Amino acid sequence: MGIYKETIGILDKALGSIQNNLYDSGTAIFNDTFFNLAFSLSICYLGYLIMFQKVKVDESAYKLIWTIIIFAIVKSILAKHSFYDYFLEIINAPANTLIQMLNRFVSGINTDASLENVTENLITSLQNVHDTIYSKASFSNLSAYIYATLLYLCGSFLLIAILLFSAFSLFLAKTVLALVPFIIIFLLWRKTEYIFFNWLRLYVSLSLYPAMTILLGSVCFAVAEYMKRVSSGLDDGGYDQVIAICIIMSLCGLAIFKIPNIINQIIGSANEGSSLSSGLGTMSAGASVLSTVSKLSLTKFAGESAGKALGVGLDKGFNKATQKSADAVKKLWTKLK
Repeated sequence: MGIYKETIGILDKALGSIQNNLYDSGTAIFNDTFFNLAFSLSICYLGYLIMFQKVKVDESAYKLIWTIIIFAIVKSILAKHSFYDYFLEIINAPANTLIQMLNRFVSGINTDASLENVTENLITSLQNVHDTIYSKASFSNLSAYIYATLLYLCGSFLLIAILLFSAFSLFLAKTVLALVPFIIIFLLWRKTEYIFFNWLRLYVSLSLYPAMTILLGSVCFAVAEYMKRVSSGLDDGGYDQVIAICIIMSLCGLAIFKIPNIINQIIGSANEGSSLSSGLGTMSAGASVLSTVSKLSLTKFAGESAGKALGVGLDKGFNKATQKSADAVKKLWTKLK
């Protein structure tokens, strides 16, 4: 089994465990006896208000209906594990369709340019060129050690970039998607609904990373084929072709790391920025979610509450002082009169 399939297999096992734990946590919260009782009473209360026309303001009725709809969706998702899995598959269907479409497009240009073949060809070609150069190294030819090490580093950099933005990005996208029962709840309040839309934008951007990596797969495959020719015809002491390979692999790796910037220009990803460091958006996906949630921390609410309380207190105090002053002036005017 190749390194690409092994990576996918390891990540799929971890993803299954994460999804199972999230499902168990969701059912423990939303299928609890207290929650079911509160949900049933809310439905009965809404029916009572509608039946006896107790709802005087339409907005309050809409809010109550919206709350019941959101919780009904969450309970439907978590009703059975099969429902949860099926719901995730439905949401993830557009991303899978896009990846399959781009795979067919790239395969139409080059049938061997899939990410799995590209990864395996790169590893094989890199190993052959490295062994060829290393076999020529000696104490009188120390530069061969340097070229072999440089080639190995550049090749490893390209392989890490491919795996990071294909297999690992897909794993992160599915992990973020598995949070959907907990994220939908934030649609209930206007102050928290932006969390849902940030989560959705993060999921879409992570889903597009593998698709964009597939488009660069044909270039990486050409690099692997070029390395095969270099390995079979490498002249003693001639390392110009090795330098060219290192430059091409570095450029391909940098191009892959610029994918988040491209996605950001298209849809506005959660990984803002235009520098190379923002290309590590996949690694900061979890930090983006935590950063979003932290904006609604207890500290912020406490600060806002304290500010509002202080403003109300000052307003009341000012009104009382003004009223007392007016009464005193009125009494003085009455005496003088």
